[in-house]
Amino acid sequence: MVGTAQGTGTATAWWKVVGAATARGDFGAIEAEIARVRDTSSSPGAQSVIWTATGSLAGLRGELVEAEVAFVEALRYADLSDDGWHAGVARISRAECMALVTPARSIEDARHAIVAGSTGSRAILHQARMALIAGHRAAGDVAIAIGLGERVLADDLSPLNRGRALGGHAMSLIAADRREDAVLVLARAIPIFEELGTEWFTAVTEMALARVDPSRYDELYRRSLARAGRFADDPAWRRVLDGKNAPELAPTSGVPSARELVIALVARGFTTRQVADALLIQPSTVESHVRRSMLLTGATTRAQLVGSRGTCIDGGAPSMNAEERELLDFVAAGCTTKEIAVRLHLSTRTVTRRLRALRERFRVASTPALVAAATS
Repeated sequence: MVGTAQGTGTATAWWKVVGAATARGDFGAIEAEIARVRDTSSSPGAQSVIWTATGSLAGLRGELVEAEVAFVEALRYADLSDDGWHAGVARISRAECMALVTPARSIEDARHAIVAGSTGSRAILHQARMALIAGHRAAGDVAIAIGLGERVLADDLSPLNRGRALGGHAMSLIAADRREDAVLVLARAIPIFEELGTEWFTAVTEMALARVDPSRYDELYRRSLARAGRFADDPAWRRVLDGKNAPELAPTSGVPSARELVIALVARGFTTRQVADALLIQPSTVESHVRRSMLLTGATTRAQLVGSRGTCIDGGAPSMNAEERELLDFVAAGCTTKEIAVRLHLSTRTVTRRLRALRERFRVASTPALVAAATS
């Protein structure tokens, strides 16, 4: 257990215990386990996992303020542990729990977690891809979420991850109002969860099916309520039974091409390696798609390519003043820091500092991602 050992292996074992309790929907057991080990686990890695579990539990129960505080602590301890596994787990959990509140940050969290997964943990990589899909779906990038979901389902997944990937893909289809397709996907997920004996995941999937197939609502609700059993009054179960986790509908759109998916991720600040890991393709293929897009748009840099997808907005949140919009217009046009400094009569250091401040305000990790976040 985390309370008696220090390493990542022990933390992983404890996390599996929490995962098993989640699968059966026994959130009270998770709460008790967290309380038991919190005061006896001194290592930063152990504390990171405990706070991550706390944040995930709060998120499932709809306690988003408490979840946000817990994830901040989880990431703080992950930094102290200097172990990418802990940071990856914390970021994935935050991305999934907070996607509807901060979708852009969820996409960034998934991006960072993909790095952790691509350096050794395939389980982290699969979970990070699913978190990325949740972020894009919440951000309204439903076509991208659908395209990513199809790629994840083409991979070699464990039964539990396949069931979860099918459930997430169905949520994207529901968001796109492709209800008939969603029904078929959910019908594939439910038997997987039933065979695994995961009452929680089965009920979540059944209630999603109940929303898109109203003729079966009463039947599926009774089945889900029976699965909840003595846990039915837990806020997490009530949210599922009451349909509080239903996705918002978005305009129906087609599935984007591989090149469009590549450019969408580049626009979010992903590196070539990160795009390749997210889409299950070779880095050379990513570069080929980028070069092709630059040729088609006349762009000479990635920032200029991203800028060609839209013009800078005049308002919205976060807000920008006229000087900041002008600065980003030059970036989107492909100007270097030195060229921008000359045109705006500023020092290169000032330009760099202002760009860094804008990245922090928009919560993105790169200049191309900043341009994308500030365009319509």
